[in-house]
Amino acid sequence: MPPANYEIEDKIIDKHEYWNLPLVLRYGHVDGVAPYSGQVPIIYNSRLLKGSELNDEIEHLCGQIKSTMNIIKPLAPVRVDCRADNKGKFHIIDINLKPNITGNIRPGQSDKLSLMGMAAQGIGWTYKDLITNLISVRWSVRDGEINISKKQ
Repeated sequence: MPPANYEIEDKIIDKHEYWNLPLVLRYGHVDGVAPYSGQVPIIYNSRLLKGSELNDEIEHLCGQIKSTMNIIKPLAPVRVDCRADNKGKFHIIDINLKPNITGNIRPGQSDKLSLMGMAAQGIGWTYKDLITNLISVRWSVRDGEINISKKQ
């Protein structure tokens, strides 16, 4: 997520740096590939990583992701896909500058939440909260520097 002010748990939190929503673990792969979400909605083969699963390797990976974001300086949320090798070391495999942010708010669509939506739930955001926070962030460029802030 880009630096800005976000409303989290009824408080405005000033995030000065790029930051990540809670991590989502995908499972249920077939031949090493996660099934297409049109076949198996991601809520059935994905879950938030638990605090006890966050180890030094995951923390190192999050640091690498933040360093990457400081290089590309995205102005909107980015979904970063990672995989562990056979030794358990994680590697960035994809940087999605246009992540799917599908919601599950329409009737009959309760199982259609995106990975971003699942991650947002990890900080207590509903899908509406996620979208409200995203549209309230604005950016401008001054003297070659990108400024990101929250509309007041």
